[in-house]
Amino acid sequence: MPSQLLAVYGTLKKGGYNNSLLSTSRYAGVASIPGELWTNMGEKFPRASYIPKHDKVIQVELYEVSPRIMNQLGRLEIPYSYYPLVVKTVDDTYCIMWADVEGRNPDSSLISSGVYTV
Repeated sequence: MPSQLLAVYGTLKKGGYNNSLLSTSRYAGVASIPGELWTNMGEKFPRASYIPKHDKVIQVELYEVSPRIMNQLGRLEIPYSYYPLVVKTVDDTYCIMWADVEGRNPDSSLISSGVYTV
């Protein structure tokens, strides 16, 4: 199966504690995706929602990943209620992003810059 373009914005980014899961994947640059990035109280990782045509953007790193890596990431992400979505960057590139499909809750802290610092 062919590789897929994956957008990452949190602990999978370079320097993040889960980046080693992407060690066999090719880094493909940075991009911006419309949506919101936030943290929930007590969590040490960010959450994101893809919101097409939103005025805020999330800065992401792009990686070419194999189906095997996507399967491994599912075991990491799904228990935290992240699901793979096909999203479009602001420059019209389609990719997959693991995102929170329920959206930001009232007790969360918005990361207004759209950049999660690892």
